Amino acid sequence: MGAVIDRDGTEWLPVSEAARAVRVRESAIYVWIQRRKVRSHKIGGRAHVSMVDVMEAEHAWRTRVVARVTGE
Repeated sequence: MGAVIDRDGTEWLPVSEAARAVRVRESAIYVWIQRRKVRSHKIGGRAHVSMVDVMEAEHAWRTRVVARVTGE
């Protein structure tokens, strides 16, 4: 089972696929879920996450990393 689109048009992907799509570890996505940065639901027994949330969390994370590395 891959992506699921809900009636609002939100795309939900299994954590493994979402992690691959944004090139982060699955563990990072689980941390974002715990910190309530990313919404998740169980679909077919597997955790699925909102791709919009994942992309926003990934962007914020990479922005913080770049700022820390460059000293900005």
